[in-house]
Amino acid sequence: MKQVRVAAISAGAILIASLMISCACTQALAQTPMIGLGGQRCGAWAANNGGGVGLLYQQWIYGFLSGLSSADARLLKDIDANAVKTWLDNYCANNSAELLVDAARAFASDRRR
Repeated sequence: MKQVRVAAISAGAILIASLMISCACTQALAQTPMIGLGGQRCGAWAANNGGGVGLLYQQWIYGFLSGLSSADARLLKDIDANAVKTWLDNYCANNSAELLVDAARAFASDRRR
């Protein structure tokens, strides 16, 4: 009976530790510092869509996604820059207050499904 109790306590401690680590990782990702245009809002993407400054936003997104793609090649497989831009245009039109980096992460999440 003592072994069962010890096993139950050990299992509970492992579960709690796993949940704490999971929460810490999620918080770390949400608080990851950004350098560059990823800290701008989707409204800026929509307002500057096209040439000029818009090209800088596009290049930041393409670079960020290319970096993510180095860890998961499925991300940009069989898709071109125009399709990425169209996806982000639609996302940002509906989520203008979101950060551009969050739009890029949403794109990545969508592609991994």
